[in-house]
Amino acid sequence: MVEVGVLSELYLYADDLKTFREIHDKDDVEQLQNDIDRLYDWTKYSFLRFHPDKCTAMRINPSKCDLNCFYNIDKVKLKVNEVEKDLGVYIDMNLSFDEHIKVKVKKANSLMGMIRRTFDYIDSDTFRLLFSSIVRPHLEYAAPVWNPHLQKHIDMIENVQRRATKLVPGLKNLTYKERLKQVKLPTLKYRRYRGDMLKMYKLTHSHYDNSAIKNFIQFNQNSHGHQFTVDKERCNLDVRKFSFKPRVTDQWNNLPDKVVNVESLNCFKNALDNLWKSSDIMYNADIDIQKITSERRVHYL
Repeated sequence: MVEVGVLSELYLYADDLKTFREIHDKDDVEQLQNDIDRLYDWTKYSFLRFHPDKCTAMRINPSKCDLNCFYNIDKVKLKVNEVEKDLGVYIDMNLSFDEHIKVKVKKANSLMGMIRRTFDYIDSDTFRLLFSSIVRPHLEYAAPVWNPHLQKHIDMIENVQRRATKLVPGLKNLTYKERLKQVKLPTLKYRRYRGDMLKMYKLTHSHYDNSAIKNFIQFNQNSHGHQFTVDKERCNLDVRKFSFKPRVTDQWNNLPDKVVNVESLNCFKNALDNLWKSSDIMYNADIDIQKITSERRVHYL
């Protein structure tokens, strides 16, 4: 965190700096501009001046406060982007992550095309190794941030693996579920759900700096569930309802004690796999995972 008298939120990562604030009126616009000016003055003394042409502005949910405002650095007006790439994730002004999903799906399909052209024959073991090491990481990077809730996005991502599994000889005429069982790969939807649970385990078991997450995770001391039960956040808008914490709270709170109380992340992974190994969750792309796991400590099959 940089201390330069800035009143807006400020984050610094390597040589990448972001400042932002919630805009309600013109006073907020003026305050944000003043903070930008202070930051630029600070760079004059640190010999790390901002390059105005390389700096951009973005309005998140612009319809909330349509002030038609612009910001500048050293009297150079900043370009306003609708989509910005931040640490490998494409953030759009509506937080739909539509652009991110399209870019990653295109990249994954391109890589699958390369694999298809390179290998004349791919057995199940080779396919699993190639897909999981070369293609799948592009479809899963930072997934807890952008995990989709719209069916069109879920299908767009899943279709990459759906088509890819047809490359394995003898599997083309099988159903997608049967192909996944043959190559021993779960659905990508399941992988994202499992990843959410792993992230919650790390957040609630002190795998991160507690000072950084103390306002993000609050435990519910009056709950009848497990000792790591977290408070559920009430949300009205989909953009918030389907963000990480509100999305995963019910599923996390409904996990059995024997799963969440394990001592290590690897033990937690094994406990999850054992919990779901006999279920249809892993290989059935049409199943509503969240609906099943939101029911109070039941079924997990």
